[in-house]
Amino acid sequence: MKFAIIGGDKRMLFCAKAFCDDNYCVTMFGFDKLESIGSINISNDFYSIHNADIVILPYPLSTNKNPGDGKKLLINAPFSKQEIYIEDVLDFIKDKIVFCSNSERLKEYGLTRLYDYSKSEYLLTENAVLTSEGALQTAMREYEGSIFKSRCLVYGFGRIGKTLSKMLFSLNADTYVCARKEKDRAMAESFGIKALSNFENCSHDFDIIFNTVPALIIDKKVIDNLNSDTLIIDLASYPGGVDFDYAKKKKVDVIHALKLPGICAPKSAGTIIKDTIIRMTKEDLRWKRLA
Repeated sequence: MKFAIIGGDKRMLFCAKAFCDDNYCVTMFGFDKLESIGSINISNDFYSIHNADIVILPYPLSTNKNPGDGKKLLINAPFSKQEIYIEDVLDFIKDKIVFCSNSERLKEYGLTRLYDYSKSEYLLTENAVLTSEGALQTAMREYEGSIFKSRCLVYGFGRIGKTLSKMLFSLNADTYVCARKEKDRAMAESFGIKALSNFENCSHDFDIIFNTVPALIIDKKVIDNLNSDTLIIDLASYPGGVDFDYAKKKKVDVIHALKLPGICAPKSAGTIIKDTIIRMTKEDLRWKRLA
């Protein structure tokens, strides 16, 4: 199989390298700021996409959050000298197998062989580990104390919440989880982690609060209960789960830590994307057709 990768950050560079290491042919577009990336072919000629069997679009797909209202969808391509819009490559990829993230934003373009690797359970589970490691790295950099014996709260007990709380517990942090579902609290307690159910009144006396819930959870009422030196690390996707303006007004330190796999572990994140796509191509009967 021949792959064409269009745009992306360091994750896609390492994704391409992982394909090459497995003896696949890879051509990359939107990386002309780089002088060399080893044996990987860099091209500015989108006509050469015709030679590819599979096209891979980046993770995340775009840097403009709201492409509606007449705005074109800008492909995430930080290593490109020029902006690349989906309309620029549409004629070259419309008949190809296209792997992408954020597939909902591509459906309107009429792509008929579109598959979303970002929804893969394998990728989500592996990325939860990288995100949790990145969250710990952020905490160790920004918190002036030690994780050891610090009092930490994790909002939410999904993939990231489970992984992160277990990592904190293994570092001997005084670890709490706040989750609405009784079964999640029971699971946390089975790990030896303290569990709370109230999202409004449990935030005082914590050194670090990690939010994983993509909804406004840490609102004015919660912030008013915080100690002045509490650090909040919000891991939830845009727009996050914190009232950032009110936190700033109350002089509470908040870090919206997005794209941690790509920032803290791009090599591993890129390899995970490659492994996900290979798994999907080998299990084609289980692909979820999205268009």
